[in-house]
Amino acid sequence: DLFSFLELTPRIRSGPGAVRFHFYNNDGLRAPMCGNGSLCATRLAATLGLASADGMVLEADAGTYHSRCVPGSQDRSEIDLADVAPPANPGIPPAPGERLIRLATVAVPHLVVLVDDVSAVDLPVRGRALRFHDAIAPGGANINFVAATPDGWAMRTYERGVEGETLACGTGAMACATVLAGAGLVALPWSVRTASGCLITISGQAVAGGLKKPRLAGQGRLVFRASLENHQTP
Repeated sequence: DLFSFLELTPRIRSGPGAVRFHFYNNDGLRAPMCGNGSLCATRLAATLGLASADGMVLEADAGTYHSRCVPGSQDRSEIDLADVAPPANPGIPPAPGERLIRLATVAVPHLVVLVDDVSAVDLPVRGRALRFHDAIAPGGANINFVAATPDGWAMRTYERGVEGETLACGTGAMACATVLAGAGLVALPWSVRTASGCLITISGQAVAGGLKKPRLAGQGRLVFRASLENHQTP
């Protein structure tokens, strides 16, 4: 299934290296921002020659961000995001196997759920129930389940707009880092393995429950090329 679609447009009036970034979920609606989408957009913009791999400006609906391709890597990008405010307690009672639930906004809202075992979460059921919970109505939020494992931290995501599990969530990973660092459970930089098996790394300064100068790094890999041609019907 197609999870999302992104559109890149050069922004000549904004100065050299500026690219307009539109992101659409598979429900057809445009999202203000997508962390993983921005990593892919950065790699694609550099590949297409729309901007320099050493640094560019992405203009998304949620704001303007500086990003770049990671030097020496063929598939990793990184983006500087806005400071993250301390998460809120939405007052949602944890279910069995859940330790902590907090609401953090990283361009879009994320409900972070610290659990004992991410593999044990009935994500289609629990994720949907939390995504439409009255405490975060009417817009809801992406739901990010995160847990410590013997091999490091792992997360799974129920994403609004997709209304199901997605393989990764960059802004959700940053929301998790904010919650966990604020609770004294992790130090930055911090990495988490997503359902895709890939690592997302969050760096920055954990200050007063929030994050200052946060940076998101992860995979942005070109997997195929295609071209659309305008054919007129006789």
